[in-house]
Amino acid sequence: MCGFIAPTTQPFCEGCRRLRLTSEGRLHGCLARDSEHDLTPLLLESGSTHARSRIDEVLAAAFAQKRGERFTRGVSSMASVGG
Repeated sequence: MCGFIAPTTQPFCEGCRRLRLTSEGRLHGCLARDSEHDLTPLLLESGSTHARSRIDEVLAAAFAQKRGERFTRGVSSMASVGG
């Protein structure tokens, strides 16, 4: 399946429920913000209960950063994380 992102003509931020994980282990909750969460240390310890709990907390924090604001960053920022 293929889709096209048209943030100017068809704003999508309000309904976005996506998280993006880079190949370097960085989680982006929103492409319109510079915030990211480094999951690498937690993924390396994913067998421990503490690490799994922390991963849940990081995912919740990433979703909480989604405020429904309109995407305002440039296309190059989206390409850098595969968006």
